[in-house]
Amino acid sequence: MQYRTLANKTDGHKMRTLSTLVILMSFFQGFRGTETSNTRFAFSRFYVDRDYGGNGKPGFVRAGDMDGDGDVDIVAGGGRALFVYENDGTPNKEGWTRHGNLDSTDNMGLNGACLYDADGDGDLDVIGAKYRSDLGWWENPGRLGGRRWEYHKLGGSDTFLHDLIRVDLDGDGQASEFVATLNRGSYWSSKITIKWFRPSASPTQLWESHVIEDGRNEGRSHCHAGLDTGDVDGDGNVDIAFSNGWYEAPDDPAGRWIRHEVATVYGISNALLRDLDGDTDLDLIVSAGHHGRGLFWFECPANPKAGTWSKHEVDSSLVHPESLAVLDLDFDGDYDIVTCDLDFDRWAEQAHHVYVYQNTGNSSAPSWSKGEISGDSYASHKLQLSDINLDGKMDIISEGCGHKIISYYENRCSYRPPRRAELSSTEGKHVGTIQNNTIWKDTDGNEIWCNGGHMIRQDDTFYWVGYKTKPRMGFRSIKLYSSTNLADWKFENNILRPEGPFSILGWNSTQTKYATSTSLSGPWSELKVLLTDPISNDSFNTQHDFVIPIVGTEARTYVYAGDRYSQHHGKGVGRNVFLPMCWEDGEPVLKWRKTWTIDIATGRH
Repeated sequence: MQYRTLANKTDGHKMRTLSTLVILMSFFQGFRGTETSNTRFAFSRFYVDRDYGGNGKPGFVRAGDMDGDGDVDIVAGGGRALFVYENDGTPNKEGWTRHGNLDSTDNMGLNGACLYDADGDGDLDVIGAKYRSDLGWWENPGRLGGRRWEYHKLGGSDTFLHDLIRVDLDGDGQASEFVATLNRGSYWSSKITIKWFRPSASPTQLWESHVIEDGRNEGRSHCHAGLDTGDVDGDGNVDIAFSNGWYEAPDDPAGRWIRHEVATVYGISNALLRDLDGDTDLDLIVSAGHHGRGLFWFECPANPKAGTWSKHEVDSSLVHPESLAVLDLDFDGDYDIVTCDLDFDRWAEQAHHVYVYQNTGNSSAPSWSKGEISGDSYASHKLQLSDINLDGKMDIISEGCGHKIISYYENRCSYRPPRRAELSSTEGKHVGTIQNNTIWKDTDGNEIWCNGGHMIRQDDTFYWVGYKTKPRMGFRSIKLYSSTNLADWKFENNILRPEGPFSILGWNSTQTKYATSTSLSGPWSELKVLLTDPISNDSFNTQHDFVIPIVGTEARTYVYAGDRYSQHHGKGVGRNVFLPMCWEDGEPVLKWRKTWTIDIATGRH
C-alpha cells in the first residue's frame, strides 16, 4: 500500500497552514465508457483569428489558462508578434477576444514555445525566442490587456528556435528543464544544436544551459526536427528523442549524451515516444514533413542501444505531414494519431487536410483506419491538442503556417472520456452537480463561507468545516455545513466565534505538491508537483485544503478541495473549488471541470 500527502507550495512572504491528507492508492480503480463500432471522429472548425498581426506568419499555438479564470485560452506567437486569445467560456465561435500585440521586442520569431510560470507569481509566462536571436521569456503581468509583456533574456543565440519542450530531466519531480533545438544555416543544410536549460535562482538572469549535441548536420536525409523525452533504455534516466533517433542520457544530465540513430526515413520533422505495442518499452513514431512522405513507427527492440528497430508503416503516401500528436482519442486503451499534410507545392492554397488515424487493432497489435477531419484547411506546421472546452475530450488548435489564421477544431465525437460514465444512483439525494467559478450558496440561499477547512463523512452525510473572513475585517467565525452530495450544503451552525481582535491575511493561489510513502511513519519521498490537466501553475487558481475519497458501490473517486482568496486579491471567481483527481501512468492528475456531476452512492462521476 502506498500513501501520499499533498500540500500547497508557499512563497516567502505569504502565510499558510498546510493541511495534509492520506490517499490510499491501492483502492483506485479506473472506469471507461463504451462505444459502438460505427462511432467516428467528428470535429467542427472555428477560426479564432483570420487576421493575425505582426508579419502575418504565426509560428506556434499553445493552450493554457492565461488569466486565471479557469478557462483554457490560446496563445499564438511568432512573426514579430505575441497574442493571447481569451476564452470567455463559449469557445465554439468565430473571432475570440484578442489581446496584443504583447511582444515588447517586436521580434518574436520561432516555431517552439512553452507556457511556464517562470517568475513564480502564479500565472503562465511564455518561453521562446526572438527571431534568429536570443532565447528568453515574456512576462505575463497577471491581467490580459494593458501593457505589453516584458522580455527577459535567458540565453544568447544567433539560431532559430525550432522545437522547445518542458521536462523533468534531473528527476526532482519538477518539470523545470527545457530542451531546445536550435537551427543555424540554410534551409537545406541546417547545423543543429540541441541544448537544455534550467531557470537560475533569479529567473530574470541568464539560465543554466548544457549542450547535448552541437553542430549536428541534418545531412542528405534532411531529418532536422522533432523532439520528445522518455526512458528509452529503462535505466531510470530521461532520454531524448530527436528526429530519426534518440540520445542516451547520462546519470547527470549535465554530462555527455550518446546519440543512437534509429529511422531511415527522408525528411523527418516530428518524433514522439510512445508504447504503441503494449510491451512496456517506448517506440518511436515519426512523420516525414520536411519535403518527405509518410507516417511511420519504429518498434523498440529488447536492446534499444544495439538492436534493430523494426519499421512499420502507418501511411506511406501522406504528403509532407508536418504535425504529429499521439494519444488515446477514443478512450479504448490504445494510441491514435493526429497529423496534417503541408503540401509545399500548394502552400498558399486552402487545400490541406487534418487526419486522425484511429487504432482499430489493440494496444499490442496496432492497425490504422484513416479519417479526415478537414479537407479544406490552411497549412499548419505545429498543431496542438488540448481540451479547450473542458468536456474531457481533446480538441485541436493550429496556426496557419504562412497564413494569418488561428484555428480551433472542437471535438464533437461521441467517444466518452474515462470515468465519465452515466450515473446510476437510485437516490437523487446522493447525486450532486458541482459548479465551479461561482459563489456557492447554502440551501437557505446565503453565501457559503468555508475557507481553509476540512471535511469528514459520517454514514451518508458529509460535514464541512471552515472559516469566514472578509477583506479588512479579518477572521469572523468558523462555520459548519452538511451535505449528502457535495453540491447542496446546509448551514448547521457557527461553531466558533472570536472574542478578541483577530486578523487574517489573504493568500495567492499556488502550485500543489505531494509526497509518497509505503508507510505513514515514512520515509517520505521528495515533494513532487501535482500535474494538472489542462496546464495550470497555480492549481486552477486555488490553494489545496484537502482531498476526500468517495467510496461507492462501483467506483472510487478522489475529490480535491481547494479554496480561493479572490475577495482579497481580486483574481478569479468563487471562494471554493471541488475537482476530480485521477491517476494517469501511476501519478495523480488534477482535472479542471467548470461543471461536473458526482454520484456519492456509486462513486462514479
